[in-house]
Amino acid sequence: MWSNSIASGEATIQLPPIKLLRYWEQDQGYINRLSRQPAKQTAKQQTRSAMERLAEMQQQRQEQMLQQRVFDQMEALEEKQERREERNERRQMQREHRELFFHRMYPGYLMQPQLPLHAPPYTKPYN
Repeated sequence: MWSNSIASGEATIQLPPIKLLRYWEQDQGYINRLSRQPAKQTAKQQTRSAMERLAEMQQQRQEQMLQQRVFDQMEALEEKQERREERNERRQMQREHRELFFHRMYPGYLMQPQLPLHAPPYTKPYN
């Protein structure tokens, strides 16, 4: 196209044909430093987008790890609470068994008046 325009005298090497100029301006875009080095610019964009994706993936992974850690801690707390409840139930059952055994061995023990566990406070006699 350009060579035909040069041959007919409508264009020169320094001045491209009008159709070609309009194509560059409207469809292709202006010629600038970025358009002269499209491969270099594309590589930069690809590298930048790859780094952004990598950073996003790392952030998602950290969030997942944090969620998993919180989940694990909650699960551990629940298990600890269950073990505590089971231990308390076992202790209560043992206490009840001891009381039952004691009542069988000493049936009238609780019927007798109980002595206080501590002595009354010391008082001075009046003179």
